[in-house]
Amino acid sequence: MCVRNFRLPTDTELSSIIPVLEQEKYDDFLPLELLSQGYGSRNFNILQATEWVRELMDDKCPSPTAVGK
Repeated sequence: MCVRNFRLPTDTELSSIIPVLEQEKYDDFLPLELLSQGYGSRNFNILQATEWVRELMDDKCPSPTAVGK
């Protein structure tokens, strides 16, 4: 499977697998959705990681024009 055709999770979706999201003093008072968004935005950079993986895999995937031939 080519990476360009694969949907990677968002930073918030990725943070849903983290068992403990609380990092700051008052995080215990925040709803889970807000904790997930905050954790994901602080700890993951999905856009940059996606670009990096696509650059690595670009030469391993056939170009869209070559697939139709």
